[in-house]
Amino acid sequence: MKTGRIYELGGPQIETHRELLARVQREAGRNRPMLPLPSGLAKLMALPFAILPFPPLLTSDQVNLLGVDNVVSDAAIKDKRTFAAFGITPTAMDTILPTYMYRYRKHGQFDRDNAPAPVL
Repeated sequence: MKTGRIYELGGPQIETHRELLARVQREAGRNRPMLPLPSGLAKLMALPFAILPFPPLLTSDQVNLLGVDNVVSDAAIKDKRTFAAFGITPTAMDTILPTYMYRYRKHGQFDRDNAPAPVL
């Protein structure tokens, strides 16, 4: 590991924002509608939140970030500027999400039928 280098850290899977939201909903046992929203309209919706006295639900900066792919580049992989530089092997979401997303199901942690076994 060298100082002054930018490391790109990402898991073993590449998914779209929509796919991530669908995965979270599935693990939480929810089924909320997801509607496509053009970035221009999303930025327009974010404007009123900017003047409210409480933390905004959506900002134009968030809309800008959602428009940019966040994927580990081939250059970072080639230069070993990834988790590999730290000796870390990323774990797949399918392994991790069930260990905590059950809390967000309708009956939360009391929904023991769907709760995963404790990790020891």
